[in-house]
Amino acid sequence: MTKKKITSRFNLFIIFYSIGLGLILLTIVMSQVFGPRYSEDIYDSTASTVAIDEYEYQYNEIDYDAYETSSMPFGIGYILGVGMGVALLITGFIFFYVAHYNYWKLVQRPDVTTTPGKAVGYLFIPFYNFYWIFVSFRGLAVEINKTAAQKKLPNVKTANVGVATAFCILLLLCNIPIVNFLALPATQVLLIIMAVNQKKVMIQIAPNELK
Repeated sequence: MTKKKITSRFNLFIIFYSIGLGLILLTIVMSQVFGPRYSEDIYDSTASTVAIDEYEYQYNEIDYDAYETSSMPFGIGYILGVGMGVALLITGFIFFYVAHYNYWKLVQRPDVTTTPGKAVGYLFIPFYNFYWIFVSFRGLAVEINKTAAQKKLPNVKTANVGVATAFCILLLLCNIPIVNFLALPATQVLLIIMAVNQKKVMIQIAPNELK
């Protein structure tokens, strides 16, 4: 993997990831701001009679047809917006994992902890990946630093092992109800920080052209 390919795949990851996440958030916000209101849109304002509930509270009868008609375009737009956002996110993560695989290829040594195939493939094994994320993500940061040290490059940057470790911990917390509402946004931030940090170091390690 050359410096040019590292930069190219990193940029594609950032582009697809940012657009996908932004589209999902924009769709959610727009649906909340401009979506039909229960209190305003589903009552039949033309009704001449009112309904009385068990507490003798009078209110206009609900016009469900009007509500369905007004809410359908928003529902379709919501599904399309979120669906496209998820598709873009998945595309971005494909580029991320391709880069992750190739980073592991560049740090392969006789004493390396795992192979590129295992580093990526084992991340998709249910439950076992709770442990493997530390080997794959934190382990990569450690191996990057070992490789950079062996190459004895001048003014070489180092991969931030602490950020990679925090990212793995937050990934675990994303599986805990309630806690995941705070952990998920923080995970996205650390993902970008980790990706930028490792990309800068890998550019120093990778060759300009493959021999």
